[in-house]
Amino acid sequence: MQTHKHPNPWGESYINDGYLMIPDLVTLEECDTLKSEMLKIFRGDYGCAAIPPMPETASETQVLDRIMCVGEPHVFSPLVRRYIEHPKICAVLREIVGAHIPFWDGGVKCMQSMMLSKVPGHTGNPWHQDEHPIPTRDRSLIGVWITLDDATIENGCLWMLPNSHRSGVIYDRQPHNKRDEFDSCHEAFGFEDGDEIPIEMTAGSVLFFNGYLLHRSKKNRSNTFRRILVSHYCSTASWLGWKGQRNYRGTITVAGEDPYADEGYVTPNIWARWE
Repeated sequence: MQTHKHPNPWGESYINDGYLMIPDLVTLEECDTLKSEMLKIFRGDYGCAAIPPMPETASETQVLDRIMCVGEPHVFSPLVRRYIEHPKICAVLREIVGAHIPFWDGGVKCMQSMMLSKVPGHTGNPWHQDEHPIPTRDRSLIGVWITLDDATIENGCLWMLPNSHRSGVIYDRQPHNKRDEFDSCHEAFGFEDGDEIPIEMTAGSVLFFNGYLLHRSKKNRSNTFRRILVSHYCSTASWLGWKGQRNYRGTITVAGEDPYADEGYVTPNIWARWE
């Protein structure tokens, strides 16, 4: 195993700020294809028990308004599976997944995919860190957001606290009373958030951010959609004590080798979050 180096500015930017945004990494045509697939998934066209089907006559807004998030759509959608392994995204991951690990062999695995729909009026998600529910603990966890629509302050883009990943602190979460702005997820607390910044993105941009970075999104107060395909990745060497498993095996290796391959694999359970 060799010490990982950063020959380009991607690694340095990610280390310093905790996130990296690359415009136009995905084409607008690809975004349109994913939006069409999202409509099929949310409408229940795949016959998944977690998503009861809707009539084909239902409008786009009616379909996308009933579900906030579908988890693990790559299990039944070959198209979503391809974007987990998108060559341009994986090229970036091969440089930055190990940015906070002294020794890293270049292995990258995906442990989760989600499709998020935020139609006009939908609330945001309160302060949290992805590392809280997904315990890699080696600082290799990365969220990768493919923005299918322009994400703006008005329609509920992400807000981040730059550099909040550096301490390695995982903040506790508690219920909140801000339901006009945020959904029912518990909110992280114990820090100052005055330095938060909005991350506005054009469709086709891809955002990579560290699992320890504090982030949130706000209510969609516009008349436009904010649709996202997000996946989570980490080092293949990360031990994932997650979802009741000693080392979660519902993973896909997208770079390098899986040192736990002899433990076998499981198929993730598909889920939908209704609000």
